[in-house]
Amino acid sequence: MTRGRSPNILDGPVLAFFIILFCTVPWLNPAIGTGPGDPAGTPQKVPVKLYFNNGAMGDLVATPVNKETIEQTVMVGNHPPIPAVILGRWSTQQLKYSLSIQGPFGCTLWADSEKGAKNAYFMVDVLKGTTAVGIFNTTKLDLGQSPTKLEISGTLDAEFVQGDTLSISVYFYADPNVGVPLPQPSKGTFFFGGGQYTSGISITTDPLIVEVKDPEVNSASDYIGFPSLVKEAFGSDPSKMTYNMSLEPPVGVKMNHLTPVETQSTDQGLLFVVDWDYSKDNAKDGEYTVTMQASYDGNNTVTNTSRFFLKIPKAAVTDLNNTPRQPLIIGGALAGVAAVVVVVFVFRKKIFKSKSAPKTKTAIKTKAKKEEPEDEEGS
Repeated sequence: MTRGRSPNILDGPVLAFFIILFCTVPWLNPAIGTGPGDPAGTPQKVPVKLYFNNGAMGDLVATPVNKETIEQTVMVGNHPPIPAVILGRWSTQQLKYSLSIQGPFGCTLWADSEKGAKNAYFMVDVLKGTTAVGIFNTTKLDLGQSPTKLEISGTLDAEFVQGDTLSISVYFYADPNVGVPLPQPSKGTFFFGGGQYTSGISITTDPLIVEVKDPEVNSASDYIGFPSLVKEAFGSDPSKMTYNMSLEPPVGVKMNHLTPVETQSTDQGLLFVVDWDYSKDNAKDGEYTVTMQASYDGNNTVTNTSRFFLKIPKAAVTDLNNTPRQPLIIGGALAGVAAVVVVVFVFRKKIFKSKSAPKTKTAIKTKAKKEEPEDEEGS
C-alpha cells in the first residue's frame, strides 16, 4: 500500500500566499496604515443649519451666531396688487467645493405684530446664485405682540459647484388692515441673527469631509504626529466649530503625553494635529486607531475612523530629567578606554626603565674594575 505524503505548508499556493503576505506586512513602513474604517474623503450627508447674520442683506453662515445680540428689521406686509418687496437676503461665501443638496429642507422664522397682522406668512426663495432652485411658504398665522415661530418643512434637491453661492430671499405677506379712507398694509417685526429668536434654514448635504492622514513617524524625534484634514464647504471660522480627535493604542500602551489639538488653515482644508511624546510612555509596535469628529454646532457630527500599524522607533535611554544619556554613555566609555590606554602606556614605560637602565650601569662598573689591575701590572 502506498502511503500518501503529508501536505507541506510551503507547497504551491500556500507558499505564494505567505510570500505575498510577507512582502506586504505593514511594519515594513512604520507610517503605513492598515486601511481606514471608512473610506477617507467619502462625503456624508447630514442636516446642516444655516443662520441669518450681519443685517437684513447679510451672510448665511453654518456656525452658530452671537446669542447675545438680537438682530431685527421692520416688515411691511406684501399684498396684491402691490408688488412684492423683499424683506431680506442672506448668502453664503463662494463654496469651497461642490455640494449636493438632497433631502429634507426646513426653515424657522420669528415675527410679531403689535397691531395684529392677519393671515401672515413668509415666502422663502432658495437661490443658486441668482437662479431659484426652490420656493417655499410657511403656514398662515395671525401675529400678535409676542414673537411667533413660523416654520417650513419640505424637501430640496439641488447641485452646487465650487464657486457657487447659496442664497435665501425672504418675503412677508399679510392681509391689509382696514383703514380710512384706504386699507393700510400690515406691519410687524422680523427677528433673526441671534438671541432666542434665531432664524435660518436647514438643508441636508455634505459640507464636511473628514480625512485621517497617515501618522508622521520620525526616528530623529521623540514625537509621532497624528494629522487629520477637514474639508469645509462654507468657509466657516474653525474656532467656532466643534471637533474632537481621539487615539486608541494597542493593549498595554498608555498615551499620557499627548499635546492639545492644533488647528491650521491650509489650501486643502483645516488641518488638525495631535503630537505624542512616545518616549515618555510605554510605547510599542501595534495597531493604533485614530478617530476624527467634526461638526458646526456639536450636532450631526461627521466622523472618520482609521487604523494604522505603527513600528515605534527605539527611544534613547533617559535620566531622571528625561535628558538623553546615550551621548554621555558613549562619551564615558570612550574616556574610560582612553584612560586605560594611558595607564598601560605609563606602566609599560616604568617597567622598561626599571629593567633596562640598571643593567647598563652595572655592566659599565664591572668592566671598569676588571681593567684597573691590568693597568697597574703594565706600569
